[in-house]
Amino acid sequence: KALVMYSQNDSINSFFLTLAIPEYTYRSIKPGNNVLMKLSDGEVISFYDIPDKGVFDEGTNMRIYQHTIVLPIDMYYRLTFSTIEAIRIEYKKVKRTFRLTEEQQVAIREAMQCVGRQVELYPVKP
Repeated sequence: KALVMYSQNDSINSFFLTLAIPEYTYRSIKPGNNVLMKLSDGEVISFYDIPDKGVFDEGTNMRIYQHTIVLPIDMYYRLTFSTIEAIRIEYKKVKRTFRLTEEQQVAIREAMQCVGRQVELYPVKP
């Protein structure tokens, strides 16, 4: 699951993308540039991730990890017209790559556009 957010507090205005990723086992991860995204134009971009320690979900018998990614404004605008083809999370000893379906790619792009419209930062007005 993915959640797009915008925060405006004092002098900090920023977009965030939170990913909820299920894992069968405990994964060790520290904050840092450990989330990579492959965009539709083929470029791979590294993002700063603020992960949590994971919460056990009895319904799925898995741990759910939340990865909150700070999106610089230039990357936000890029994600309003490009799509994310794949996401790689680099845990301490394991690298997990998730390939997104076309439907998921469009949904994330539309979520970016929707949040931007609500805070009047999308579409870009020269």
